[in-house]
Amino acid sequence: MQSIRDDIHFQDGARVAQDITEPGSESARLLPDPRGEVAALLEIDAGELGEDDDLFELGLDSLTVIRLASGWRHRGYPVSFEDLAVEPTIRSWRGVVDAIAATGAAPRPDDVDVAAPGAGTPFPLAPMQHAYWVGRQDGQPFGGVGSHFSLEFDGRDVDPRRLQRAFDALVARHPMLRVRFTADGMQRIEDATGLPTVAVRDLREGSDIGGDVPARLAELREHITHRRFDVSRGEVVELGLTLLPGGATRLHVDLDMMAADALSMSVLLGDLARFYLGAPPEPLDHEFRTFLAERDAGTAGADRAERRERDAQWWGERLADLPGPPELPVLPGAGRPGVPARMGRHHHLVSPEHSAALTAAARRRGLTPAAALATAFAEVVAAWSGSPRFLLNLPLFEREPLHPDVEKLVGDFTGSVLLDVDMGGEQALVVRTREVQSRLHAVVGHARTAGWTCCATSPGAPGSPCWPRSSTPARSGSARCMTTTCARPSVTRSGSARRTRRCGSTRRSASRTAGCC
Repeated sequence: MQSIRDDIHFQDGARVAQDITEPGSESARLLPDPRGEVAALLEIDAGELGEDDDLFELGLDSLTVIRLASGWRHRGYPVSFEDLAVEPTIRSWRGVVDAIAATGAAPRPDDVDVAAPGAGTPFPLAPMQHAYWVGRQDGQPFGGVGSHFSLEFDGRDVDPRRLQRAFDALVARHPMLRVRFTADGMQRIEDATGLPTVAVRDLREGSDIGGDVPARLAELREHITHRRFDVSRGEVVELGLTLLPGGATRLHVDLDMMAADALSMSVLLGDLARFYLGAPPEPLDHEFRTFLAERDAGTAGADRAERRERDAQWWGERLADLPGPPELPVLPGAGRPGVPARMGRHHHLVSPEHSAALTAAARRRGLTPAAALATAFAEVVAAWSGSPRFLLNLPLFEREPLHPDVEKLVGDFTGSVLLDVDMGGEQALVVRTREVQSRLHAVVGHARTAGWTCCATSPGAPGSPCWPRSSTPARSGSARCMTTTCARPSVTRSGSARRTRRCGSTRRSASRTAGCC
């Protein structure tokens, strides 16, 4: 799904991040300019924005608003996502900024410089990394599944040696491709990745392992789809190349989600393509482990701690009333600890024309495509659930613009929020979607403490609100980020998503599946 041009998040987003975070720059100490910054993101003239235009209707989405609020906070102006989402207009946003300025308090830009942990030094897992780490353990209900992206790209005459050189450059550029995870739930960066060699398979005529090519490709896909990387040995990414009859080739990319999120996959594929074509790697002045350290340090860290405490109180006041997961029909013994889950794939391709029509219809009603998809998914789940009210577990992309290079990094920047939906009673779809969007904005506005972390510290048993297991199938923004490389993204219900020119899969453990923000 596409609400703004694909390159806004990757090019304009990085430019805005640089403007608002570069230490010592004049813009880092200027009062936020809602009209000018929104116009830049929408690539329109600032004069075209009316004071009371609905900015979601014009093309902004939740992800963009999260980044704007985060950027303003790091400039020294404590603005929250909820402050902006409650009334998405230039007039309202200027009022929020003016109210902060009227306090007379000097802005406190975040200029903290934090040293990254040294090579080989363990550092803590981010929240979603920890969730994936737990979910892949054999003793977990519906566990024993490695959460990973698996993509296939069909092409011609791909040179294995050039591909190996490009892969070597990719691993050297991104430390999280050399990460290893320890048994005590920590991670450290090593000098090499666990699977350093491009796996080349020759299925051409006359090769020793030729024969029934479609059957062998199906076997390979089945193996890759259901594999579980040994992340303790640094197995987090593998590149494979299958040589096919007639000069055809198939590129296999497999990336463990403990090392990287969906936006990182787009970064990785873009870098791989450039390196294959001979472009020299540009140095990065930032990395994921530094990001984690800086996020919780300095002025921004103090603000984050204060907001985390407020958000924990907000969630704590609502825990008693939260519903449980959907009451879905399952086979006897399903989810029994110790029995690895086996995911099946079901997919449906949405044409670009239908995707554009859905986006336009949502925008005309002041709705984000994400809210529309979340509502549609909730309606389908409710048709099978024993209760119409349940929790959805939604990943949230949180690349805070702490440094100009943040948009170029590979890492798991995702968070997670719980969305309480009630599909009971008869209601027009537009009305129901507005309710879902309102709740979605409220929980995103209190995401510094995720609802599931509050659940984890409160008493409960499996099946209680502390055990949300259902998620929306795909976030429109994550699908959008893949369309720059993959022609036809699509979504499935059973924990797999397909993002490839012809075929592929994305597998996630049952404890944390795909989501919508």
